[in-house]
Amino acid sequence: MTNPLFNNSLGVSAAREAEINSRPAKRWLGDVNKHYTWTRDVCPAPKVFDDFRIPKKHAIPIVLIQGDMDTNTPYGNVEFLIKHLEKGHLLTVKRGFHNAKRAFIFADREGTNSVYEFMNVDFNKTNFETFKSTLPDEYALPEFKFWPINGESLFEKYARED
Repeated sequence: MTNPLFNNSLGVSAAREAEINSRPAKRWLGDVNKHYTWTRDVCPAPKVFDDFRIPKKHAIPIVLIQGDMDTNTPYGNVEFLIKHLEKGHLLTVKRGFHNAKRAFIFADREGTNSVYEFMNVDFNKTNFETFKSTLPDEYALPEFKFWPINGESLFEKYARED
């Protein structure tokens, strides 16, 4: 149960929270951060001021692996973060959830090896942009397979009753 202590310790700025809450998907998904918003005021971790949260540019080489269907950490977060990483590379796992890195590692041996190789490169001797070009930008997990609907859907059933 210590996870909320760390996840909530930094919080989000009022501007970021307003941006998240103004997304059209909120109408359908509700508060996707409810695990945070419901517990943030009772966590013993100290709050930080907004000036601590101001994004800063970093030149440390890093690879981020993010699923585009992650409901725990929205894909928009990594799109925001990558803009501040001068030597960052984003590998998007299509149809990937919160465990997208794990799914990618088990599904794509060649891509995984290139990411592992990244961790061993001495970027004082190797140009980051040159090496970055060898990394995959995305990996697509297999498409979902749904069972066919026999008869009317629930939408059709309840729409007819109105």
